[in-house]
Amino acid sequence: MTTQDTIETERLFLRRWRESDLHDLNEYGRQLFVALRAGFEPHKSIDDSKTILDRFILDETKWAIELKDGGKVIGSIGLEIKDKNRADLIQRERKIGFVLNEQYHGQGYATEATKAMMTYGFTVLKLFLIRITHCEANRQSRRVIEKCGFHFDGVKRFHNVWKYDGVLHHYLDYSLTVDEWKANAT
Repeated sequence: MTTQDTIETERLFLRRWRESDLHDLNEYGRQLFVALRAGFEPHKSIDDSKTILDRFILDETKWAIELKDGGKVIGSIGLEIKDKNRADLIQRERKIGFVLNEQYHGQGYATEATKAMMTYGFTVLKLFLIRITHCEANRQSRRVIEKCGFHFDGVKRFHNVWKYDGVLHHYLDYSLTVDEWKANAT
């Protein structure tokens, strides 16, 4: 259970998803470059995006990334629960995942949102550990992860087959403990 519905940063609001976000979600959900880097099948229609949006609205771990200036949703971020059947893990660790509209890459938004989600996870949710991964080919996410201070844990070789391309992909794993985060925050 969360205790906060909106997180504010210098340029962004991280907030719960709404029905009115459908067209912004569809805009980046159908971008091939974004889908390739994030590991999902590009949305083929507004109905695909509606199905995803309905799931996001019900999932308290998924947040919209909204620009303060203009109110446009440019991506999503979440603190996903690794194993919902293990209450000890829910209270101790989660995994950050993010995706961003290609038009807004390279402007620091993903780093800003990730740092805010880390602060939320460690201070509000009282997590002990946050994990994050990226597909080996996704160098943009790697830069974000490194800027946020995560420690490299290793490679999961041939970890995931993406449904839309049928190719096995390596994933790189990172983590950060609350004590490491506190040491970097001061």
